[in-house]
Amino acid sequence: MKVLVTGGCGFLGSHVCEYFANSGEAVISYDNMTKHELQRTGFATERARNYNWDYLKSIGVEMVKADVRNLEELLDHTSNCDYIVHTAAQPAMTISWENPVLDMTTNVIGTFNVLEAARQHKIPVASCATIHVYGNEINRGLREGQTRYLREPEGIDESHPILEGTLTPLHASKVAGDIYVQVYIHTYGVEAASFRLTGIYGTRQFGGEDHGWVANFCIRSIMGWPITIFGTGKQVRDIIYATDVSRAFDAFYQTRVPGIYNIGGGSYTQM
Repeated sequence: MKVLVTGGCGFLGSHVCEYFANSGEAVISYDNMTKHELQRTGFATERARNYNWDYLKSIGVEMVKADVRNLEELLDHTSNCDYIVHTAAQPAMTISWENPVLDMTTNVIGTFNVLEAARQHKIPVASCATIHVYGNEINRGLREGQTRYLREPEGIDESHPILEGTLTPLHASKVAGDIYVQVYIHTYGVEAASFRLTGIYGTRQFGGEDHGWVANFCIRSIMGWPITIFGTGKQVRDIIYATDVSRAFDAFYQTRVPGIYNIGGGSYTQM
């Protein structure tokens, strides 16, 4: 099987490439190598940006520098593929405020192009959405406990209303991509799934204050850098390891049941 991973040199994309390469599949990393997320982290931007490229190349992944916003180029590189995993995205809330054009073209046009490639080549596609599609109104249901905020019920299923509360460009762009996945399922019969993911963590994550907070906390602790705590510090976030997300994408390819899936790490027992 040949798998093309958009955003393959990003944090999650690199784990998806690694997962399928370790499973013996042929893998193409398809990435425009943008630096937008890394420029405000305080890390060595060039070295951080190229790290995953060099790692994936060393394990035999085919490397392609290209942009999902270019449909013709995308169609060419997906022509002999069996599966597309679409992780390319503009994921940061702050960048969506500052550059809504970048946010829209990447998350909406990029996702549309990926779906069109899947339709024309008749191959399945997994696309990354986010729990941001539900909006921030769900925070109103939180109750402040002694050490953390609580919500009853803790879980949110796929039938929960979307776009509730105060909205940002990121909410709009990610929901648009999510809806386009459903459109291509219903109208064209594409074997597609939109994965509404919670926070992802793992190795090779160069997280900053506005995105990738688990890595940001770890890196700043190791380096002895200050950590900014917003609000009361009692916030609770569901997180899932990147390899587990990769397994979910593999499971979709094996089952081919199109639809919308909430994917997270699940509840835990507080000690």
